[in-house]
Amino acid sequence: MSSPAPTRPDQPGRPGRSGRLERWTAWRHWPVSALVARVVLLLAPPAALGSSALAGDPPPLSVLAVTVLFSCGFAVAPESGAGLLALAAVLAWWSKVAGDGLHASVLVAAVLLTVAHVTGLVVSYGPSGARIDRAVAGVWAVRAALVLLAAPAVWLVARLVAGRPPEPALWQAGLAVAVAAVVVAAALLGVGRDEERAAGAR
Repeated sequence: MSSPAPTRPDQPGRPGRSGRLERWTAWRHWPVSALVARVVLLLAPPAALGSSALAGDPPPLSVLAVTVLFSCGFAVAPESGAGLLALAAVLAWWSKVAGDGLHASVLVAAVLLTVAHVTGLVVSYGPSGARIDRAVAGVWAVRAALVLLAAPAVWLVARLVAGRPPEPALWQAGLAVAVAAVVVAAALLGVGRDEERAAGAR
């Protein structure tokens, strides 16, 4: 009678097959908020890329495939550089859209990119699969809304000055507005940090 083959224990520090399987199927036990956030990270960048079709310049399949690949990495590991690459791919394509990217659909892309970026930041606050804190999410939602308030104004000004010859006064006015925006953003960021600390202390 032959003796059973000896089992090979997992090496210390290296997860076994069961451990790797549990890691890849752990999402089934995640809270709804964590799952929704991952769906946003997966779909928002490709949707922002695809919105260029409304401007008459749909992205080629190669660019779409690369963006989807990076978005998958973004959803799996929000703290990695995959999210930055996904957003950068979208911005790079929009820079090539006809009409200098000033079609109204660029506002849709701006909203989707901002939502993806902020969602990635909120998710990275905790461990993978953790429930998203409502207070922290609320603070970042307010910040995102404040950023997006400037998008229509910037788009409108860009449309008005498109095709005009360069004017020194226009550049000076733009610089003044940029400085004012930085000051206001810094003030709002300081307020947001105080609210975030208060939310985390609860």
